[in-house]
Amino acid sequence: MSTIGKQESLSASAVGAWELIGLDMIRTKRAPDGSGGMIVAQFWTSPSEEHARLMVAAPELLELLKAYAEGTWMPMHVRDRVRAVIESVEGRS
Repeated sequence: MSTIGKQESLSASAVGAWELIGLDMIRTKRAPDGSGGMIVAQFWTSPSEEHARLMVAAPELLELLKAYAEGTWMPMHVRDRVRAVIESVEGRS
């Protein structure tokens, strides 16, 4: 069973860097002028710190995985798995 818990709110359109607030909220990073800070997810139960930090890094990890898949030779079964993961994250599978 996942330690992530139920999400109260989630926005797929929250592009850019995310930050962790405590262990129960993720929001977009605020600009130096204080603007921004849109809540991406808030949890009813706190995930483990490792899971929370992984969720914060998710947008950057997805972009790196896409770049890796495009520019790196890999065995076909690995490439298929990488593409399947990307499609799953993007809601295309």
